[in-house]
Amino acid sequence: MLILLLRGIGIIRKSDAPFISRLTVDVVLPALLVSKLVFVKIDATILLPCLQIVFSEFLIGIAAYFSGKYILRLERPSLGVFILCCAFGSTAILGTAYITAIFNGNDATIAHALLIAEISNGIPGYIFLYVISKRFGDNSFIQESMLKRFFSIALSPPVAAIILSLTWSGLEFPTEGVIITPLINAANYVGSSLVLMIALLNGLAIGPMPIRNNIPIVFLCITFVLIIKPLIVYEINGLYDLALQDRQISVIESAMPSANAVIAYAIRYNCDQLLAAVLVTSTAIIGAFTLPFLMQYLKIFI
Repeated sequence: MLILLLRGIGIIRKSDAPFISRLTVDVVLPALLVSKLVFVKIDATILLPCLQIVFSEFLIGIAAYFSGKYILRLERPSLGVFILCCAFGSTAILGTAYITAIFNGNDATIAHALLIAEISNGIPGYIFLYVISKRFGDNSFIQESMLKRFFSIALSPPVAAIILSLTWSGLEFPTEGVIITPLINAANYVGSSLVLMIALLNGLAIGPMPIRNNIPIVFLCITFVLIIKPLIVYEINGLYDLALQDRQISVIESAMPSANAVIAYAIRYNCDQLLAAVLVTSTAIIGAFTLPFLMQYLKIFI
């Protein structure tokens, strides 16, 4: 609401969106990833819940592609946004808030949940946000050779940050020291501005949109990301002897509304930024009701 007010009185303008999106994708997101992932220690105990969430994202992404292309008949820039909003949730922002509130005071569980979120959603999410946004929005990406595409993906700032951070963590390089500590703290401070940057982009991207024509798109996205995806994870959980805590965390993380970063990538790579803002906002509002309902209905906390 504040961003819309600032936009209305002319302090920020729609023409600022490309610069803000580039700053978000190329600076703020990589800084956030570095500040979190250098501390990640991947072990076998968290791989199963992570793989379950990744598998659900894959299934939803495939279903979103076919339904968006053949049922909704979306244009390429809109189809890319639809796939991303259906498949990837906002674990970095809303997921952290939910987990912290639900497991308030249990620092070990919160840290465990954040690790699952980063591995299952953050890492694949920021890779595919770039790949799909470029594939469906940036026409030059289609004309590139496979080798050039590979380097384009690997050298994009968020993906490069993931590779660097996980390599650093895997080789057990130091995470504190005279030089390292200030750098990681600086990355953390820059990354913490993500919420503000996304709010700016959401406020700049949102605008009048034909409601009647877009009800099917919003309805399908809500169904995919808020209902079907967590139900897939819940059903897979039933096939394995997961600890109750891991079942709780995996269902919560998989039930998050659409990732806020989709807006930044849509603006950055010429996808449908208005549809991105509508789907992110709609799923955030509806998600406030669907997640408590699922927690009660699935009885994962009883």
